[in-house]
Amino acid sequence: MLKIAITLLVFWFVFRGVDFANLREVLRHQDKTILILGGFLLLVQLVIGAFRWDIILRALSDKTEAVLSKSKALKIYYISTFFTCCLPGAVGGDVVRVWLTKSQHISLPVSINSVVIDRMIALFALVIMVMLTMPILGSALGFSASLILPLVTLAIVMGVIFIFYAEKILSPFKSLRIVHWILHLVAGIRLILKKPKSSFVALAMALIGQVVYSVVAWVLACSLSINMSLTQSITLMPPVMLATMLPISIGGWGVREVGIIGMLGIIGVPQASALLLSLQLGLLGVVISLPGSLFWLGDRKKYSHSIMQPPNNPSYSNPS
Repeated sequence: MLKIAITLLVFWFVFRGVDFANLREVLRHQDKTILILGGFLLLVQLVIGAFRWDIILRALSDKTEAVLSKSKALKIYYISTFFTCCLPGAVGGDVVRVWLTKSQHISLPVSINSVVIDRMIALFALVIMVMLTMPILGSALGFSASLILPLVTLAIVMGVIFIFYAEKILSPFKSLRIVHWILHLVAGIRLILKKPKSSFVALAMALIGQVVYSVVAWVLACSLSINMSLTQSITLMPPVMLATMLPISIGGWGVREVGIIGMLGIIGVPQASALLLSLQLGLLGVVISLPGSLFWLGDRKKYSHSIMQPPNNPSYSNPS
């Protein structure tokens, strides 16, 4: 209920000052062909995300673990994207992805870790993009990137230290169940890091996926005759994407609109045009994810049956 309230409140704030006459005029002159191209690129981003997760899942699985086929991984990822984009309930897409992965006889720890690490790599890719474009953004906003980059670098260094010394840091709290899960997650991260090829490819695909999203925003801007260059889109969109990852609204709705209006306002884009761009990004995501509902309906009984079967490797011992 809190997420719904925050989303509605933000939308009220955003729509309060919108010139709807201008909004209709911009929409009337939109190039629909370019709009369709944007939808296709969002589909490409979804496929990239599915294959990135598949790489992570394979890297975490041992020789006794079942392995998903690439088509099955794509189907499960697609279904989870549908739940993330279209359903406002408490069960998020990530939870659905874990449940469906476990239904394929993959152990629960591996299922959970693969999804969490996938999210972490996507987040890290966004942080890298923000750091690379921070000098350009800082110049536009009138602040020095040198004031922020050291703090981000320090946070990354502290994260790396935690990964390698988690057992010592958390040893006083080992009796807590949450610490047990954290140590398993850290063990999974270490396993990924021990496979440099998988780590590099997953991170590269995450970076490509985030760049593709910025390209989608630029394509939609072109269709709406918004004066925004590709470089500006790659600079302005990553902070917005970081903000939408905060679990404070439904599917990032509202947060994305405020972020895009604020960021595009830096380059002089009118609020109505920026709002329309943001809404179309969200709606295109919903439309692209709809086939996931068909995959879900087609295999729902199969998933429900297989989830009751024990996985091949149900062990859940402390990581070494």
